[in-house]
Amino acid sequence: MGEQTSRIGDSVGGQTDDVDVEQAELQDQDLENRAQSIASDYQMNVSSARQLATLADKVQTLTEQGTMTSEDRAAITDAALSVAGISGADVNAAIARVIGSGDKNAIDDLMTKAAANLGMPNAEGIRDQLLPSLGIHF
Repeated sequence: MGEQTSRIGDSVGGQTDDVDVEQAELQDQDLENRAQSIASDYQMNVSSARQLATLADKVQTLTEQGTMTSEDRAAITDAALSVAGISGADVNAAIARVIGSGDKNAIDDLMTKAAANLGMPNAEGIRDQLLPSLGIHF
């Protein structure tokens, strides 16, 4: 029993022989490093960057497995919009403003709202870097 107690104590101290635990710790550290990088690159808060990195991982996994469904795409899109504090209805309303009245500021207003919700100082990072990196150009 003493040996088992020391094994438990070893893992509590941060050292473990459990490969699965070590793998999970490395994955967590990788996610944190990528979140810090995204936050720095796009001047957004780390929490939002972490959520976006997690979504990117999900997209990559589903894409690599070839199992991405239209329902998955919709759910991931909704989740990404939610991270940015906007909804599909907000996007549709902005598009309707552009089409209906020619309001060219509608999309900029939406990006400004998203940037503020992500903790970004302005929408330039979204418009000039983030969206183009996804293949979306305005």
